[in-house]
Amino acid sequence: MKDKQNDNIVMYSEELFAGIAQIIEKSKKKAAVFVLSEATLMYWQLGDYINTHLRTNQRTEYGAKILATLSQQLTNVFGKGFTYTALTRMCKIADTFKHETIATLSQQLSWSQNRTQNMKNKQDNTANLLSNFLNELGYEG
Repeated sequence: MKDKQNDNIVMYSEELFAGIAQIIEKSKKKAAVFVLSEATLMYWQLGDYINTHLRTNQRTEYGAKILATLSQQLTNVFGKGFTYTALTRMCKIADTFKHETIATLSQQLSWSQNRTQNMKNKQDNTANLLSNFLNELGYEG
């Protein structure tokens, strides 16, 4: 009798575990997509802000030195992801893509999809570019 009861407890526990594990994995994937979306928008906004500030204040001729200093400041406060190279890429992406394009792409990005999808059109190429860029900044999916 006790053996059957123990077997039932184990069976129900395993069933419960499997269901809970599935919920957790699904939620983790959703969270990762949300974080990626927000990070993409943030990096575009940072690039746009830097570009606008440098152009408005006519500081583009020594912008590289400003970015080098800014990179050190941001890295000291916020950690990795704000190297000089990363900041220059943020600026290039902000110059290349309109806000609406980035907002649309950021909602569609999924690491697993980006790693396996074929580049069929310009949107695929852009999503791949952003995925690679964010991977370099330390966001892995």
